[in-house]
Amino acid sequence: FVIPSKFNLSFEAEASLADTEVVVQKVTDFDVIDMHTHEFIEIAYVHAGHGWHVLGDEPQRCGPGSVFVVNIDDAHMFMSEYDTPLTIYNLLFRPGFFDISLLGRHSFADVIHHFLMRTFQYDGFSHSLSVSFSGSELPEISRLFQRMQTEYASHEPGFEELIRSWTIELLVYIFRKLRAAEDFSAAPAGMKVDVFNHVFEYIRENYAEPVSLEKLSMMAFLSPKYFSRLFKAQTGCTVTEYTQKLRMSKACELLRNTDAPVADIAEQTGYSDIKYFNKLFRRLVGISPAEYRRTNRNRKNPEPFSDTCI
Repeated sequence: FVIPSKFNLSFEAEASLADTEVVVQKVTDFDVIDMHTHEFIEIAYVHAGHGWHVLGDEPQRCGPGSVFVVNIDDAHMFMSEYDTPLTIYNLLFRPGFFDISLLGRHSFADVIHHFLMRTFQYDGFSHSLSVSFSGSELPEISRLFQRMQTEYASHEPGFEELIRSWTIELLVYIFRKLRAAEDFSAAPAGMKVDVFNHVFEYIRENYAEPVSLEKLSMMAFLSPKYFSRLFKAQTGCTVTEYTQKLRMSKACELLRNTDAPVADIAEQTGYSDIKYFNKLFRRLVGISPAEYRRTNRNRKNPEPFSDTCI
């Protein structure tokens, strides 16, 4: 089929979101929702019918149980098959619906990081995504959307609080589904980049603290064993080796550019045992910390660390 050109959607939901941070609507028996963008995050649930969801220029089949999370300004459309018109629920919200500190954010990942990932320790998706529910999961997902749409239509006092709580429940189901998809090697390339970029960022920010494999694997929603294999394929080393070499890189920087005692530098980079630090430094760098300082004082050496092993 031919994908229509992009245009900006301006319809009742936009006006409704001027008064509230969330809208829930049911769109029934339609053939096409043309390509559009909008100024809110959308979670679209296909309740009935079969057809296509197109994100940008990428079409994807959809049917009952399909859920699509679409970020602000991401162009998308729906098109039904000729004999099976679609019925979808749309959950539309601005990030500020969850917390005022999220006002101005554009990404589903911002919302996830702020809420769910305090528990899951993961903020891996900056792009739009999709999942599909079936079997015993399907009635529960349908009930969530039906309850949200009914509550929104009533506009009774507290309706936003109820919808907020059900939205968080929905997000848990979505991420459980993503976690169950252990075949990470088949995931879109952008998803892999997102996962490891966030893992690298976390290690950089916390390199002086104990960095456990279990925590990092939770951030990637993967089992520790599977995460270890993917991490080594990505970096060429284990999590322990990667962290040690990052710490040594930071220690080298401090030795070159400060007069801090070696013991203090060891402490700052995560080593309370100075003897172990000296031994590890010599093994990884080739000379002692004191020798390194003497021969590299104030040198603008390129950092001996990247997202692969040294």
